[in-house]
Amino acid sequence: MYNRNMKEGTESILDDFFYDGYDVIEELKGGMTNHSYLVRSHADKRKYVVYEPTEFASQTINRERELKGIRLASNMRKITSLNVFFDKKSGVKINEYIEGVSLNKTDDYDINKVAHLLKRLHTIQLNSYDNELDFKENIDFYLSFLEDKSQIDPRFFTMLDQFYEDTVHINIQKKSLCHCDFQKSNVIRGEDGKYYMIDFEFSAANDKIYDIACFANDGNREEGLALLKAYFQDNPKDIHYYKFFLFRMYISLQWYLLALIKKDDKENQELGIDFEETAKRFFQDALEDKEILDKYFKDSQLTSLD
Repeated sequence: MYNRNMKEGTESILDDFFYDGYDVIEELKGGMTNHSYLVRSHADKRKYVVYEPTEFASQTINRERELKGIRLASNMRKITSLNVFFDKKSGVKINEYIEGVSLNKTDDYDINKVAHLLKRLHTIQLNSYDNELDFKENIDFYLSFLEDKSQIDPRFFTMLDQFYEDTVHINIQKKSLCHCDFQKSNVIRGEDGKYYMIDFEFSAANDKIYDIACFANDGNREEGLALLKAYFQDNPKDIHYYKFFLFRMYISLQWYLLALIKKDDKENQELGIDFEETAKRFFQDALEDKEILDKYFKDSQLTSLD
């Protein structure tokens, strides 16, 4: 059995939940907010994923918001893995495991099926759901965790100001339930041929193109553009491209900031990610998107047509 390195509190939760016993098969690598473990229940022989958040994630992620997003998405049959345990206090959660491969580990996927999956999420009725992503509040919240703000490149604030100014002119009245972290690592191509999304930690009401921009996260701009075209059936409008690059710049700036915070945090160092290089990579992505916005959209009189 895998020699696990879980916290005592997490082990206690698993001992209670899997009362007939369980085996930890392996730790799943790649996440920036959780230690994730693949386990097998002795009772039903099924596999589950256990998410154990880092201390920073426990302090920054709104679990009430996450749970609402999970429940709404679960109402749309089989677009996500079934959540079977959720502890709002510790952030530990247990989901059924989807046999398949995450898209960040393969180039063999159908972009039209990814678009269909995302559209299904965006058609969910929000009704009384009132959790909207406040772009400025979101960044200010993360900034409060960075002790040495002198390490922030001054261009970070210039690009943020441009984003805040430009979003004033965008009509985002019609918001959808968005994953808000719809990157390739959170999309699974199942062995059954279907596509699923996982990890609703950042879910919120937002502009649907924000999710498409997330898919273009971390160097995947061309794949994001392919998803944009598939989503709008090969006919995206100028306003859609404009939002795509604007949101992608913001998302890159957000992850740049988070990487700076995590760089100096010992617990996050255990995730095995070089956060200094990660920060540089995200900042470069933001600069490239700013260049595109300035070149193609600076003098444009765009209005929302969607």
